[in-house]
Amino acid sequence: MKVQKKMTSTMLANYNRWVFEQKKVECVATLRGWIIQEAEFQTVAAETLCGLIGKRRDSSYTFLGRTSGP
Repeated sequence: MKVQKKMTSTMLANYNRWVFEQKKVECVATLRGWIIQEAEFQTVAAETLCGLIGKRRDSSYTFLGRTSGP
């Protein structure tokens, strides 16, 4: 409950829908799995949009932050 209070209402609604549809038990491990999956979707979406728009990004950065370097 403490972690869910930090989420936006949209994120919480999406999480609750996912839990219901996947028939999962609400717990921290389930929330962690959902967050990892959502982060992957956000990364793909951001990379797709940047590719479609034609913007060039520094290759050492991803949606989640710097991948490697000094």
